[in-house]
Amino acid sequence: MESVVPSDRGNYTCVVENKFGRIQQTYTLDVLERSPHRPILQAGLPANQTAVLGSDVEFHCKVYSDAQPHIQWLKHVEVNGSKVGPDGTPYVTVLKTAGANTTDKELEVLSLRNVTFEDAGEYTQVFFQDLVWLSNL
Repeated sequence: MESVVPSDRGNYTCVVENKFGRIQQTYTLDVLERSPHRPILQAGLPANQTAVLGSDVEFHCKVYSDAQPHIQWLKHVEVNGSKVGPDGTPYVTVLKTAGANTTDKELEVLSLRNVTFEDAGEYTQVFFQDLVWLSNL
């Protein structure tokens, strides 16, 4: 669903049926009304780090948002000597992303243990948010 509005709230049922039977699952859609605004990052974070070979490093980043943010930590990488693809999109590796076993507090910190020369580089924390929740009933 795109561009949902409050009147789209309600229960939606997906029905699959063939000659062997029928199954269905109902979902509840809730839409929050609000004025969208960008998340606010705590000033000065994350900060550049210099590490000694074999040491541990932590990058901290705090985001303030009235909607639930989705957070990812990325490391910029080179592919065939280039940091960006033909379309201009940077090459990245996802290091950490929200999941069933990850808390918001855990996503505020990226920990690198026993760093090596391969850990040197550019890291990015990405935030995005949406205002639609879909619950499985």
